[in-house]
Formats: sequence, structure tokens, C-alpha cells
Amino acid sequence: MKRATISLHISKKERHLDLFLEPKTEGDLLKTYESEYESWDILQKGGIIELNLKEDHRDLYLDYEGEISGNRGSIVILWKGRYSAPENFDKKINVRKENELLVFI
Repeated sequence: MKRATISLHISKKERHLDLFLEPKTEGDLLKTYESEYESWDILQKGGIIELNLKEDHRDLYLDYEGEISGNRGSIVILWKGRYSAPENFDKKINVRKENELLVFI
């Protein structure tokens, strides 16, 4: 099982969720997905949310909280857990949270 983190990214113009997935191969970048902030409430209640693939991120974001360089806002970790890596990472994914496990639907 690989590590996963859901963080709240707050910038001057918006706030959204970022899902960071530890890569299958050590040294690779994190697969990163984004969803609207309102999805957090759905996820907390056991619901399924859709996320869209975005640019891969450095592995420090699995544990990072604080200001983001380049005046891009700040990031706060909302949830940490584990996931079972799918065969392929699609441009859109659906997930739900079961305690400390992220389940791909």
C-alpha cells in the first residue's frame, strides 16, 4: 500500500483539494489530482468524489504544510492515509475514503 495525502490549497483566487499519491516507483513524482473544495464534505460523509489529473508534484507534498513559493498561496493537510495503486492513472478518477484507506471506484 502506498501513501496518499489530501490537502487544501488556498490561493488568492480560489481554494481546492489536491490529492497527492505516492508513486509506484521510488524517485518518481507524485501523481496529483484536483477537486473543488466542496467535495471534502462529501468525502467526509463516505461519498464518492471525482478528481481531475493535474501536473505531477515533488514528493515533499505528501507531508508539506505552509506557504507555496511564487506567491501561489498555502497548503494544509486535511487527511493522510494509504491507497492501493491502480494499474493505470486515468485523467479523471472517482474515489471514496474508508477511514485511513482511499478506494478507487
